[in-house]
Amino acid sequence: GATGNAGPAGVAGPIGATGLQGATGPAGPTGPVGATGATGGPGATGGPGATGGPGATGGPGVQGLVGPTGPAGATGATGATGATGPAGATGATGATGTGATGATGAAGAAGVPGAAGAPGATGATGGFGATILAGGGSANNGAIQFLQAGLFNSETVLARAAVALPVGGTLSNLQIHLDGPVGTGGDAAADSYTFAVVIDGVVTPVTCTITGAAQVACSDNADSVVVTAGQTIALEKLTPVATPATVRVAWAVRIG
Repeated sequence: GATGNAGPAGVAGPIGATGLQGATGPAGPTGPVGATGATGGPGATGGPGATGGPGATGGPGVQGLVGPTGPAGATGATGATGATGPAGATGATGATGTGATGATGAAGAAGVPGAAGAPGATGATGGFGATILAGGGSANNGAIQFLQAGLFNSETVLARAAVALPVGGTLSNLQIHLDGPVGTGGDAAADSYTFAVVIDGVVTPVTCTITGAAQVACSDNADSVVVTAGQTIALEKLTPVATPATVRVAWAVRIG
């Protein structure tokens, strides 16, 4: 048949045991702001803030007392050289001092040879050097003989033996040499020949003598005579003393 009307509510039964927690439902809408709570106590002091920028420069203060002098600062760099000033007036000359001689320095290196100089002027022509004039011939105990220069020849006539001098100068240093002594026999110590230089037929002081059984040479280095080119010369064997042997004679003189 049809369902009837509901009957009156029955008495509430006892509360059952708590069931398992259900799943969290979705967040509900935000509620209204609550009333301001009471002011809390002071918080802990924070760290120092960043340094602020420099403040404006204050006006000059009152001049303080002069402090003690500080230590000298380091020497600064040398400044640029200033312009050269005008030359000062010349001072008076000081007294000359004599210093001690310094030690000799070491020799310097040899310099580069200089360029050759221009040739000098030609000098004057020099004179002739000394000339040696020589001759020879034989000498005997007969008449006067003349021995020729430049040849081995003796004559009894001067004109045949005299020859012209090729140069002039001072004639000196007569030298005579024989091929053996002139002294023979019992009068050997007295036997001698004297020879003299003859210039233009005139006997000069240039002479020497060979005597005895041992002497074979003589010379005259003390006497001299000035001669000129073109004059004639011969060696004269003067008159012999005693009976000297026949000998061969070589002679020479110096002209210079």
